[in-house]
Amino acid sequence: MIFFLMEYFRAFVKHFKEQKIQQIIYSTLLIIFFGSGVFYWLESGVNEGIHHYGDALWWILVTMTTVGYGDLYPVTTGGRIIAVFVMLAGIGLLTVIIGVFASAIQTINLRKEMGKLITSFKDHIIICGWSEKAVHIIRELHSEKVVGDNPVVLVADLETNPFENDNLVHFVRGRIDSDDVLKRARVDRARSAIVLNEDGEDATTVLACLTIRKLNPDIYIVAEVSKSENRSHFETARVNEIIVNSEINSRLLLRSALHCGIAQVIEELTTATHGNEIYKMEIKEKWVGQKFGEMYMQFYNNYDAILLGLIRSGEVITNPDREMVLKSRDELVYIANKPITV
Repeated sequence: MIFFLMEYFRAFVKHFKEQKIQQIIYSTLLIIFFGSGVFYWLESGVNEGIHHYGDALWWILVTMTTVGYGDLYPVTTGGRIIAVFVMLAGIGLLTVIIGVFASAIQTINLRKEMGKLITSFKDHIIICGWSEKAVHIIRELHSEKVVGDNPVVLVADLETNPFENDNLVHFVRGRIDSDDVLKRARVDRARSAIVLNEDGEDATTVLACLTIRKLNPDIYIVAEVSKSENRSHFETARVNEIIVNSEINSRLLLRSALHCGIAQVIEELTTATHGNEIYKMEIKEKWVGQKFGEMYMQFYNNYDAILLGLIRSGEVITNPDREMVLKSRDELVYIANKPITV
């Protein structure tokens, strides 16, 4: 939540600069110091409550803010005239300030809804493209409880924010392959990007991946692809993970037909709302040198988790030989009802 409060603060500052709020501040300071100076000159030596300039300054602040404690008041005709001007100016300035703040809130909310605010997040997750999948992805992110730590930015060419009632999702309007739009989403500081094939054409998706990679060479990109023959284009764009819809769906359909219930197992393992999930963790130094079979039993006995395999130098090894020795920089893949903390 702190990320989004900071965004609103920055938007407030920018809005005030655009509205030239400095003029209001300068006018207020002029009234305070000039008015208190004149009031002190008129009342000192006559008004028993005015002993030094600080008393006059206190009086004008109390009067301008319409608090009116009554501990100090003018006794001279000139002082009363100054008091009238100060009261009128205070009411006017207070009205203007309230109006500026109200206008700022309305403008910021409108720009947020239309996706025109520039984010300044860091280590956030970007979702590029709009489809029903985006709704499910954001819902899963909420269930995983990672949004608070890693803000979500949705980039889509929509008229308004589809998540206007969700303060945990920042909306940036525009084409997903546009440099300017992605810069507004601060892709250069993002942790990862999910690029959806929103129009069914891989050309737009691969162009978006190329643009993202150009702006952030280190970002982790996951892309949705419609046709497997276009995989090479995404590999050229250095996409980290390529998800070919037709291949995954057909394989899942086949496995479900051959082994009834497999689809339900996969759904349960990839849904954060219930049951167990699949997690990945970097190997701890104390585990280096142990055999996979030994580590399997440790996970089962100590963490109520099932070790599926590991990732070594980018290669996924599922159900490895129990005698395989674990090395540094290996990543362990496991099933559990929550992430393991060691």
